[in-house]
Amino acid sequence: MGGSPQLTDKQILGFSRWFAFIGAFLAMFMISPYEYAFSAFSHDVTQFFHISSVFLGTVFTVNIFLESVFGWPAGFIRDRYGPWLLQLIAAFLVGVGYFAAIFGLPSYCFGFTQ
Repeated sequence: MGGSPQLTDKQILGFSRWFAFIGAFLAMFMISPYEYAFSAFSHDVTQFFHISSVFLGTVFTVNIFLESVFGWPAGFIRDRYGPWLLQLIAAFLVGVGYFAAIFGLPSYCFGFTQ
C-alpha cells in the first residue's frame, strides 16, 4: 500500500509499551496485598500491634473508600497531564505509607486509642 509507513509504539510513545507494563505490574505488586490478602494477615497484624480488629477494619475500609473516591480525579489528571506526574505522586505516597506502617504507632491514626 502506498500510505505512510507504520509507526512503532516506541516512535509514538518515546518508550516501549513493555516498559509501562512492567512498571504497572511492579506498582500493583507493591500495593495489592492491602486489598487482596487482607484477611490472610489481619489477625497477625492485630496481635502484633495490639490493636482491635475493629480499628484495623476501619483503616482498611477507609483505604478502599479513598481508592474509590480518588479514582475518577486521578484518571482525569492522568488524561490531562500524562501518567508520569501521577505515578510520581503515587510512588511517593506509597513510600510514605510504608514508612508510616514501619515506624508509626496505630494510636496516632485518626485519634483512635485501644
